[in-house]
Order: sequence, then structure tokens, then C-alpha cells
Amino acid sequence: MTYSHTGKRTLLVVILAVLLVLTFAVLTIDTADAAEGTAVSSEADFKKISKDLGGDYYLTADIKLSANTVIKGTFTGTLDGKGYSINMYSPTKLPGSEDYSTYCYGRFMKAEGATFKNIKLKGATTKVSKSWGDPVIGGLVGDAADCTFQKISLTGTTKFTLNGGLDFGGIAGKAENCLFKSCTTSSKSQVIAETTAERYVCIGRFAGQSDHNTFEKCTAAGTVSIKTAGQVRHQGFVDIGGGTDTYTNCTNKANITVSGGYYMPKVSGIGQIGIYDNCKNTGDITASFKNANSGTAVGGIMASYEVTEQLGKVTNSSNSGDITVTFSGQFTADRNGSDDAAVGGIASYGSAINCKNSGKIKVYMKTSSNYMSQCVPKIGGVIGAAGMGYWEFIEGSNIIQDCRNTASVTYTDNGTGPEPQVGGICGYTGIISESYNTGSITVNKAEGFNAGGIAGIAYGVENCYNTGKVTCKGIGNGSGIVGTYEYSDVYPGYLRWNYNTGTVTCEFYEGPGAIATMGYSKFGENTIYDNYTTKGKPYSRYIPDGTGAKVDSISFENCPGMSEEIWKMNKDKTRLIFK
Repeated sequence: MTYSHTGKRTLLVVILAVLLVLTFAVLTIDTADAAEGTAVSSEADFKKISKDLGGDYYLTADIKLSANTVIKGTFTGTLDGKGYSINMYSPTKLPGSEDYSTYCYGRFMKAEGATFKNIKLKGATTKVSKSWGDPVIGGLVGDAADCTFQKISLTGTTKFTLNGGLDFGGIAGKAENCLFKSCTTSSKSQVIAETTAERYVCIGRFAGQSDHNTFEKCTAAGTVSIKTAGQVRHQGFVDIGGGTDTYTNCTNKANITVSGGYYMPKVSGIGQIGIYDNCKNTGDITASFKNANSGTAVGGIMASYEVTEQLGKVTNSSNSGDITVTFSGQFTADRNGSDDAAVGGIASYGSAINCKNSGKIKVYMKTSSNYMSQCVPKIGGVIGAAGMGYWEFIEGSNIIQDCRNTASVTYTDNGTGPEPQVGGICGYTGIISESYNTGSITVNKAEGFNAGGIAGIAYGVENCYNTGKVTCKGIGNGSGIVGTYEYSDVYPGYLRWNYNTGTVTCEFYEGPGAIATMGYSKFGENTIYDNYTTKGKPYSRYIPDGTGAKVDSISFENCPGMSEEIWKMNKDKTRLIFK
């Protein structure tokens, strides 16, 4: 088959015509998209947003905004950054508000039902004046309700020099019922806050005051450094978790250093009260509290309150960051408040299912207390103190299940602090099941403590094991599984089907127990049975009725109480492990 020159020209014309049609179609689509919003390419354009608070806008360039430039009123539209940047709000003075009296400030003073996406927020330097009181400042939005923040990235250094108080969120100062999705802080980002004033300093990477928000696939990196003589809190993604926030597939990689804070100091890698699933902390947390008062809480992922109805739940999550906490000065607890010092690799207070900790936990108590019985340190590799909260969808009571700790847990006391509760999994808890510890547990205190490879004090420990060393340099209740077991009709757990292979060193009258040193059964019923150890005797003389045995090895033959539905032999055929 052949073509004439005329035919070739005709074919070329046809091809060009098709390309022109396709190009016109693409341009038409782009033009239609552009027509749906208003371009913002300068600070002057940004200010015009105040004329139509319900409009849709998009950036066409990086914009450098003046320190005090804000959009007043309530924004309800959309701002698409298209990957361009805006510098964070960094006021030299606080603006008034035309439509309502507020203490929340941001580039957008208030937003409701709005959408912000694809925006880079660059850091800024802010000097907070004492005359401002305790403002709530957001890098982008002051007060946000029912908003969506998607693919908002924080870059650069955010620095505060304070002689007053502050509640800060990198994206929103105050957020309620909002969605934060795929938001990030860069690996080179920094947050630095310093003050000598005894005022609140509360820092959240994404949100300040947080209430019933949802965080999905958010990641924080970089570093955080907060130094204050006043009241300090840092909750990773959020500061004050006033409601129940939800976190899914979220990660903190940032190293966090906090010092100061005498009232309710709380520090965590990700957040506070909430429901967490598949979350991770890899950053180290170092906190130093002077004259701490009421409700001290530090957790790798969550730092929640002691109050029962405000506890959270963490599932399928992990911590590998080291956590070091130092208390100094006078521990003056509020006798009517939440006043224990709780530290955990996963969380301070709450419940945990299928969680693991591989970060070292170190707590130093260089302090004294006015109310010794009300300032109890509760230290755990996974949870400081376990509790459930009031949510109906959580079953059980004070539960830790399928958790493991593989790192060392160390508590050191100068001898004047209250009686600590220290455990490889949990310091103080209701019921623990199907969990194990392989890390070393060390308590340095002259007298008075509860320490265990699994828990310091527990209402029930079932199907758990410990292989780590438990070393107590003092006189107290130290054991391979639980220092003190207490049966309770409210939390009816048992001490059963556990084993210990770790060495227990502790000064105690006639020696400690390898399973438990102190125990309290249900009246008229033995609730301590079928526990086994390869090191030392199972129980101290204070548990005369507990059943179990010292055995040569942990096998089904030697440990008949261990169910094959839960346990199996390891590859080396040396001991039982979970299926």
C-alpha cells in the first residue's frame, strides 16, 4: 500500500487537528478549575479574603505575610495552597475581633466548616508579652470548628520568647470536631520556647486546645525544646486534650525536651486523652519537673489524666524512644486532684491492647512530698497506671492485654518520696493478660516500694511471663511477676497461669517471692494458683495458700496449669511462649 504526497499532508492535518482539540480540552478543564476559585498571589490578595469569607481560594506563589496580618470574622470557605507557603502567624500585638470577643488568634481568626489543604506553614519568631495574658495562638487558624486540615506541612523554626503564658498549635490554636489528615512537620523543623515567667506554656505541633478531633496519617519530626519556670505541657500533636480525640496511623519522630512546670505538667509524643490505633513514637522524651503539683503524666504516645472518666485507650501501637523523667524540689500534690506521677512507654494512664515498648524508661525522684500517700509514682514499660474510662465500646475493666516490654525500666529515689509502683508492663493496674516482659526492672530506694517484672500492683495477672531481672536495692515488695496482688470484687482478677525465669533480688523478710511477694485473695477462696518459676520460691511467707511450683524448666509437663490454647513451646524447646 502506498500514499501520495497529498495523502500524507492530509494525514498530518488530521493529526494536528486532533492535538489541537485535545489541547483545547485540557485548557478548558484547567480554566474551569481555576474559575472555581480566586487566585491569591500576594499579601494584598490574601487580605481581600475578608471581603468574601465563604469563597474558595488558591495560592499561586509563596506568600510572605506581615506579622500582624489576619483575616477577621468567620471563614467558611476553602484555601488550597497548591504546595505553596505562608509564614505562620507571629503577632507583635494582638488584634481585636469585630464579631466576637476572643482569646484565640491566627492568620484566620476563626474558621467553621472550612477546608485548608496543600499548604506549607513556615516557622516564625514570636515574643509573647505578659500583658497579653494567656493567649491561644494558631500558626494558621485561631479558633477552628468542624474544619478539615489536609496535607498541611510545618517547616523551619518556630521560636517563642515569653514573659507571659501561651497555648500554641502549629496549625490551629483551638480546634473542635476537626479532621487533621496527612499533616506533617519536617525533619529539620524546630519548636523552641523559653520563659522565666510562672505562667502556662502549652505547645502542640498541630493543635493547641483540642476537643473531639480526628488525626489520620499525621507525622511529626524535628525537635522540640521547652524551658520555663512556669506551668508546662507538651502533647506532641496537641496540647490540652479537653475531649476525646481519635488518632489512626500517626507517628512522632521528634525528640522532645521539656523542663519547668509545677501544675499538671504533661508530656507525650502524640497526644493526650483519646483513642489511638496503629500509632508510633520513635523520638526520645526528656522531662524535668521542679516542684511538680497534681497530675504529672508522661507517655511515649499518650499523656492522659488520672481521673477515671478521662482515661484513653491505645491499641496496636509502639514506642521505641527513651523516656527520662526527673522530679526535683517539693512535690506538693493537690489533695483533691489528680496527683500521682505516672510515666509509661505507651501512656501515663489508660488501657492498652497489642502494644509494645522497646524504649528505656528512667525516672528520678529527687524530691519530697507534703502528702506522701497522694503523690505515688506509677511507672510502667507500657502503661504507668491502667484504667479504662467511661466509653461504652470498651469492654473489661482496667485492662492491658497482649502487650510486651523489652527494655529496661529504672526508678531511683533519694528516699524522701512516696512509695513507688514499678512494673515491666504497668506500675498499677486492674487486670493484665497475655503480656510479657524481657527487660530489666531496677528500683533504687531504701524502703517502701512495689515492683514486678509485669506489674508493681495489680488486681489480676493471668497468662503472663517475665524473663527479665528484677533488682530492688532496698526493702520492699519486689517480684518476678507482681510485687503486690490484691483481689477486688470490683476488679475480680486472679493471679494464675503465669511464670517467671528472671532473677529476683530484693531485701524482704525471709526473702521475696518469684511470682508475688504480697497477695490478698478473695475471702474464702484461693485466687492465687498455677504459677511457676525456675528461680527462687514462688511466694513469700505472706502468701501461704498460693499454689504453684519451682520447676526445672517451663514446659507443659512441668507446668500443667498452662493451656495449649494460649501457649506453645519456643523453637529451642526451652520454655513456653504465646501462640
